[in-house]
Amino acid sequence: MKARTVLPALIVALMATPGARPQDARKEQQQAMGILRQFEGSWRKEFRLLPGGGSTGTTRTGTHECRQALGGAAMQETGHDSDGTSYLSVSTYDPADRVFKMSVFQSSGVVAHMTGTWDPRTRSLAWTHKGNDGVITTASYSLESAHEIRFAIVAKKEGALELFRIEGKGTKSGASR
Repeated sequence: MKARTVLPALIVALMATPGARPQDARKEQQQAMGILRQFEGSWRKEFRLLPGGGSTGTTRTGTHECRQALGGAAMQETGHDSDGTSYLSVSTYDPADRVFKMSVFQSSGVVAHMTGTWDPRTRSLAWTHKGNDGVITTASYSLESAHEIRFAIVAKKEGALELFRIEGKGTKSGASR
């Protein structure tokens, strides 16, 4: 058989044969989405924005809704904060890279694409974004219970002090405290 006909035949054979990896990848993705679904619901949040340089900071509040999208293959979150800002984020698990991925779109025009990892010991999800400007943003969300999360978002310039920090908690609406 000529080399030109072997490659197309091999590709067709691989596509027609149910392979373990695509099925395993889908199963892995579905299991990982269970982690993100823990954040599903309507949340009230209280947080403190602490600018770099030791300023006293500002207290803010907000709400957000986190729902399944694309038949459970992604989570979509919309949020509104007391300072008038809003955002939309979409997150999923990528079995090819074995990481969580999230894209955040803010009303200010800022867009961030983050990767995340889950730590089952601490029940926390840690996200990281490295901007073209050298700013590294990390966001960690810890599940305190089915109805409460704690979060911290820190932005640093490479090799420099913090630019800002946000620390807060979220309570699922309708949940008893």
